[in-house]
Amino acid sequence: MDRSITNHLITNHLITNHHNSCIIGPSHMLESNISKQGARKLFKDYNIFAQAGLANWSDIIPKYVKEAHKKNLEITWVVSNYLFNNDDINLIKELPTGNLFLPGARGSPGNICQGLMETEHVVCLASHTIEILDYIVEHFPKIKLVFWCLYQRTRNNLSKSIPYDYSYASMMNRYPNNAVDIDIYLKANNLQFSDCIIDGGGHPNYNGYTILKHCIENKLKK
Repeated sequence: MDRSITNHLITNHLITNHHNSCIIGPSHMLESNISKQGARKLFKDYNIFAQAGLANWSDIIPKYVKEAHKKNLEITWVVSNYLFNNDDINLIKELPTGNLFLPGARGSPGNICQGLMETEHVVCLASHTIEILDYIVEHFPKIKLVFWCLYQRTRNNLSKSIPYDYSYASMMNRYPNNAVDIDIYLKANNLQFSDCIIDGGGHPNYNGYTILKHCIENKLKK
């Protein structure tokens, strides 16, 4: 995606949607997927900017968050799977010191390269994602982080390729002021995570979107 077009789309999106809160995330938050599960009304009061397979190092993310922050919007980032667009790994390794992002959406459906899924690759991409999260939280300390993909991979469906330091539990501990604990809302609604998804990628069903909305509202605390 051309960078100037991306900037235009982000700015135009936030100007033409007059809501107080916004969400950025991967395909889980695409309007088409939300609508298929009958959950569109749940998110009628939110700006949503979603991209299938959105990589965490896409420069769309800081651009969108910055523009939303300028407009004093509440911001929620549904953080993507570490492996989305994992064939960017060599480009990430070549980034100059202090540079965290690659241009464009870096995303498309099914953009996980099966040959780059060993623990060493996961650790590299997860470590880089944590650098990005640290940067975002430092500059936008009120942002909410929802680790839906990571919950699916390290709590609901344990992945041996993700070490504990990069697990859902670890992220809850690392970002106590920003990460919203999905478990609180599952318990409050008497649901298991498996009741809330339609596939192995953790895409939400109606229950799942209800839980996501509760996480975004974040009215319950630990």
